[in-house]
Amino acid sequence: MASKAAAPIMAEAPPVSPKPSFDCAKAKASVERLACESPTLAVADQRMAQSYRTQMERFPASQRSRLLEGQRSFLNYARTACADDPVCLEWAYDQRTADLDTSFAKAPAILTLTRYATSAAPDGPMLRRTGRRLLLDQLADPATPGERALNAMMAQWLAEADAASPVAPSLGGGIEGAAVEFRSISESRIVVAIQGPTVQRLIDWSPKLGRPLEVSDEKPLSAGDLIDG
Repeated sequence: MASKAAAPIMAEAPPVSPKPSFDCAKAKASVERLACESPTLAVADQRMAQSYRTQMERFPASQRSRLLEGQRSFLNYARTACADDPVCLEWAYDQRTADLDTSFAKAPAILTLTRYATSAAPDGPMLRRTGRRLLLDQLADPATPGERALNAMMAQWLAEADAASPVAPSLGGGIEGAAVEFRSISESRIVVAIQGPTVQRLIDWSPKLGRPLEVSDEKPLSAGDLIDG
């Protein structure tokens, strides 16, 4: 009986390494080269880029420059805080993705803008993972003088919270910072939370009158309430 010819053995294709969101052939910055060399960092970069694209599509055209500014401030923060540490960069990219994704869950009428900044500490290991994250909610398309006044006041409140939130360098410390966020919205009343590193105030704003109706006293925050990456 003639023996059957052995079936050819097909060589398995080598696994394809994850690629970042950009062309590695054009990578110039050290953080870009790291993303091209590290599969896990490449995946983190892809996740962040997808969240950013989704958020950019969601933003009104008139506000997209503000989102772009926030993304640039994050990239500057990550490059300074993490230097050439791929583990730190992956951690920072995941934080940025979480910030972008969190804003998706809010009403389409609300924009969530995030700004990042490193501390004023000298360059060195103590600067790693040290900085602040500033979250600002605003009405996407304010239609009345009271709504426009609220957006302006929220920006002022965030600046004040930032000034009261110094960030000291610490090893492996995560991100802390300030936030001005909507807690509830109705036709007659908007409740805004102003949060610093250790305290919080609630403000009841009247869209019709264009001024606060009530401002709560500052209250201490528990450890679980703090803005911390």
